[in-house]
Amino acid sequence: MIWRYFLRKNGLIRGLSSVRHCNYTTGTQAGHDFALEQEAIKKHAGKTADLWKKITIFVCIPALLISSLNAYQLHTRHHSDLLHELEEKENDSTPEYPCLILLNIVFMAF
Repeated sequence: MIWRYFLRKNGLIRGLSSVRHCNYTTGTQAGHDFALEQEAIKKHAGKTADLWKKITIFVCIPALLISSLNAYQLHTRHHSDLLHELEEKENDSTPEYPCLILLNIVFMAF
């Protein structure tokens, strides 16, 4: 078994699987049909690429700009609210009480 593998690997024995067949025609009509099909695909791809370019320019970029502006406005509003809360806490006249532990219950075993 091993010697057959070695001989087949080195090309000394050729099996039936080494015979190659040509599964294509050499006629000119098939080549012409293929060229027409490739040209139609290229035209369709050009139209599709132009469509996605227009969608990107006229839809996606304005949507990103609007959402960025909205996020910036929300951030500035939130930041001003935090500053307002800090000012209120600094000017608060109520005294600060120490932390009272009200639930200091000791459970002992009987």
